[in-house]
Amino acid sequence: TKYLGRFRKLVHKVGSATDDDSMIPEPTPSTHCSNCVLFEGCIGEGLSHPVWELPRLSNDRLRKILTQEGKEISSISKAFLTSNQRRHWAAVNSGRAMYDRTALMASLNAISGPPYYYLDFEHLTSAIPLFDGVRPFEP
Repeated sequence: TKYLGRFRKLVHKVGSATDDDSMIPEPTPSTHCSNCVLFEGCIGEGLSHPVWELPRLSNDRLRKILTQEGKEISSISKAFLTSNQRRHWAAVNSGRAMYDRTALMASLNAISGPPYYYLDFEHLTSAIPLFDGVRPFEP
């Protein structure tokens, strides 16, 4: 019972600290934010395409973009971006997927061996359901 009293006091302290919004620290943006389970309720709240989606984004570049441009890809200029990041920026701003058809065809034509064009339906899964009312992975 001695420990139970201490535990109750600790629970009360933690509860009162979490109820006080002034105790919540301001988040510090980093490249790890996009992998955080709290991203959409924290720094990423209300963003459809946050700058964290940009490929190979360093912390230095992220800080520069956030301080000078903003959090949304559509609101930033291409000046800060690498060529790969510019392709992603263009895809977001155009609303279309971007790919190099010539390079894709060359890569596919380089594959040899058994018929690579055959995909058995048990080995092909879709993240998006193929039919209405069906989930991609049902237990």
